[in-house]
Amino acid sequence: MYLLAQKTEGTPRYAIPGIVAIVFLLVFLGMSFWGTDILLRDADIGTHIRVGDKILSERSIPRTAVFSELEGEASWTNHSWLAQVIMSVAHSAGGMSGVVVLYSFLIALAYALLVRWGMDQEIHLVMIIGILLMSLAVGAMYWSARPQQFSMLFVVIFHRIMFLYDRDESKHIYILPAIALLWANLHIGFAVGLLVIATYCLSFFVEFFVQKKGGDPAKRKFIVASCVFAACVVSSCANPYGWNLYSLVFNVTQNLEIQNTIVEFLSPNFKEMFYLPFLYMFLFSVTIFMFFPSKTSPVEVLMVLLFSYLAFTSNRFILFYGVIMVPILFRYTSLKSMLFEKKEKKHALFVEESVSPVTSSVGMSSVISFAAAKRSKSTGLKIESNEAYLHKEQGDEFLCAMDFERASEEYAKALSLHYKFSNVSRFLMAFSFYQAKRWDEAIREFNKILSEDPNNINARICLTDCFCEKEYYDLCLSESLKVLAVLPHHKDTLMTKARALRFSNHPEAAIAVYRDILSREYDFYARFYLIYTLLYKNRLSEAREEVALLKPNSAFQEGLLADTLGKIKKESRLAALKNILAKPYRNLSVACAGIVLLVLTLSLSGILRHDWNPARLPLDAARFIVEGNIPGRMFNPEQFAAVLTYMSPGQYKPFMDGRSDVYVGERWSDYLSVGRVQKNWQYLMDDKYQFDWVFYYNGMPLTDALGDMPDKWVRVYSDRMAEVYVRSTPSSQSFLSVHPAVEKFLPVKAKN
Repeated sequence: MYLLAQKTEGTPRYAIPGIVAIVFLLVFLGMSFWGTDILLRDADIGTHIRVGDKILSERSIPRTAVFSELEGEASWTNHSWLAQVIMSVAHSAGGMSGVVVLYSFLIALAYALLVRWGMDQEIHLVMIIGILLMSLAVGAMYWSARPQQFSMLFVVIFHRIMFLYDRDESKHIYILPAIALLWANLHIGFAVGLLVIATYCLSFFVEFFVQKKGGDPAKRKFIVASCVFAACVVSSCANPYGWNLYSLVFNVTQNLEIQNTIVEFLSPNFKEMFYLPFLYMFLFSVTIFMFFPSKTSPVEVLMVLLFSYLAFTSNRFILFYGVIMVPILFRYTSLKSMLFEKKEKKHALFVEESVSPVTSSVGMSSVISFAAAKRSKSTGLKIESNEAYLHKEQGDEFLCAMDFERASEEYAKALSLHYKFSNVSRFLMAFSFYQAKRWDEAIREFNKILSEDPNNINARICLTDCFCEKEYYDLCLSESLKVLAVLPHHKDTLMTKARALRFSNHPEAAIAVYRDILSREYDFYARFYLIYTLLYKNRLSEAREEVALLKPNSAFQEGLLADTLGKIKKESRLAALKNILAKPYRNLSVACAGIVLLVLTLSLSGILRHDWNPARLPLDAARFIVEGNIPGRMFNPEQFAAVLTYMSPGQYKPFMDGRSDVYVGERWSDYLSVGRVQKNWQYLMDDKYQFDWVFYYNGMPLTDALGDMPDKWVRVYSDRMAEVYVRSTPSSQSFLSVHPAVEKFLPVKAKN
């Protein structure tokens, strides 16, 4: 429960807001009491349970396809053996209800972690609920009491830990190899966790080596994340199959027979309503990215591209897409983040309404005066056919007129023709680029100046602000430290530093910087941004105290004060709602543990009962087969095999089951040919495999074809879902004498 812990003002770490508790309990209780049709819709659950029983009874992990016709012949890489053992224990304790409660807990925990993630980022409550409902709608289509739900939970944990490392270089990253070891024994989906780490590694590489931003921190992150990735690869090999587990991952993803025939590997068909929640979530994500392109980070771009590609090419990845996108959408739809960005774009470059903080430090009037003096001295000088200097002179003229756009254009032309201008001239050019918000060119020129004159403090002050404007916050903070080492109380650099801290998710450090500024002198904008940072942290009482100290001295500042007062009123109403939600659940660990134990008790006592839905699976037909003890070799679809294995493990050896990787090749092709009544299907039935009886779907080409051969095949069972046919041979006459032919089951409409 520690992972659910959410730090809140005035409460210990284990005190958790009620919204997290409510989400966990709603999902857990909803699935535990009404999750039969969702969690138990897949018959493969039965095979997982019985394999787990076999592992526990024999104290060994099977190496061949147990409960199959190929047992003892075909090798089988059981990548979910530990999950099967856990399912077996849950089933032994509470039957199918125990399995449902187990997976209800895993699903609820995954979504509670996502909600906690949103609370950490101070996302508006409405946005958290809206995005979560979208993710629930996408995921609900793929929830099942199967080991893949372990992978969904671990994908959230891996993504969360890597996010924290990217943001704060959290030490939690070092536990990932241990989690990878556990995950690799639970489900093959551990490969998705490796993809998450690899995506972050690639983003750190892009930041440092390609975009040339992030500095040493980005390089360090790349090295550490790469080492952790390698450690996860090695630790994941601590499984019964070692490196062969990676061979299974490769074979399954590259085998065209599996990719083109198994439903969960096919691309989504958006003509079916089943896939519409995923489509809507994707379209919503694209729309959000179009509105806020400046907020995009390399890791988010890579993550969205990777998981969108996987989800569009294979159904099974839609579940992971639904949880991967949630924290990304949280950041993009953060109302407070949008507000800060809007305010920052509007008010970042000012001391009075139009002057940049850096401009005040460098001295706008002194720069313009210097440029004018320099131009007057150069007037009349003969510059021998040098076009670069002509563009520079034209730029100086525009600079004196404070036309920074045109000045920067002329300076850019001059620099493209000549690179040997003096540092003084180069500073005027860089300053024009800065004022024209041509940040990349300004950064390039200020860096060249500082490479020749590291003590040029004005260039370093401007460079610090350029880095902040480009959202290179690590570099901005690094340069600000160099400025403050020379000018420890330089107000405008402190303001830039606080801004970088705030937007790099270090609001507490930003608050400390603002308070440091205000401890020496009054500054309206320092207090203004202090108030908004306090609101971001939900520290309303402190924000109200600071608002009382705001003293606007212009109409512009009075407007800012009015906006701030309105924002505080809205936040006060929201805080009151949060307090109402949080009060009854201050100790979520105790509340959730108590309810989980209560549900578990109901399951163990038999009060809470779950079982397969007979409308979804051929339960009656399977009981008929188990009780009738049909002799000989059977032909069956994958889903039906699991029902028989669960009801009577070992009694029958199915021709085919859900372990598609075991049957790839000739057997799989023959299975499809018989099921679809294609090519030489009768030769396969009669000669190659010599099937004695068939257990198959009602109303399919195969059962219809067998029904047309009553002399050869006898229909001994038929219901809405399945039919059983027995070959009429001397060896089957004793069975047929007890179970004579029956009429084909037809729906009411068909009978009419």
